[in-house]
Amino acid sequence: MRQIILLGVIVLFLSISITPVIASRVLDEFTKLVEVKVREYDVDGTYREVIKKIPMVIAEELKESKDFDRILLILKEYNLVSKDASIEKYRSQVQRFVQKIGFTGEKAGQIFKNILYYSNAPSIFNIICRVDLWSLLAIPIGLSFITQFLNIFFAIISSMLGLPIPILLPSVDLAIIGFDSICETFGLLGHQLDMDVSLVFIFGFVGVSIYIMDLWSIHGFSPLVVGF
Repeated sequence: MRQIILLGVIVLFLSISITPVIASRVLDEFTKLVEVKVREYDVDGTYREVIKKIPMVIAEELKESKDFDRILLILKEYNLVSKDASIEKYRSQVQRFVQKIGFTGEKAGQIFKNILYYSNAPSIFNIICRVDLWSLLAIPIGLSFITQFLNIFFAIISSMLGLPIPILLPSVDLAIIGFDSICETFGLLGHQLDMDVSLVFIFGFVGVSIYIMDLWSIHGFSPLVVGF
């Protein structure tokens, strides 16, 4: 009986000692703030950028979540994106853009042939697709001016080789150069996943990019995604 009482006293003492420590750690998770940078991209390549500090526990959820609806809910809660941001909004913007520029499967096929002519086959090639990307030490940059350079470059090379002028690339809004990058797409060419992609071009991107604790993540829609 004495042993049971002694054991009960020890358990009670430990619970009293440990509870404040656990409570303190939980409180730290909610009070410690982490800086996050969010860009919301429009179909014309422009974007709205917001930099804000949010609780560590929310930042961790943003890093780990693959649920786009949940990600947008958090971003809207902390006023990091527009109040009307939604998956359907981004998808419809890309669909309207595709119709506007007359981007078809035939044109995508021609672009694919041009890529194969000048380089190795890409590990990711999808059209009118949902795209998600996670990358450490990434450099996401707008590339509209580089698109023009590439169009001119391909045209000159094709002319020198006596080849027909290739179909012009659509406006490139994002390029991701990074390490330990994962890119996943769901589109007209099915589901594609590359767990170690180094360079990704996302054409006509609509959606969000999030930089938080050394991790870049991209979530949205695009008429054309090419990864190597």
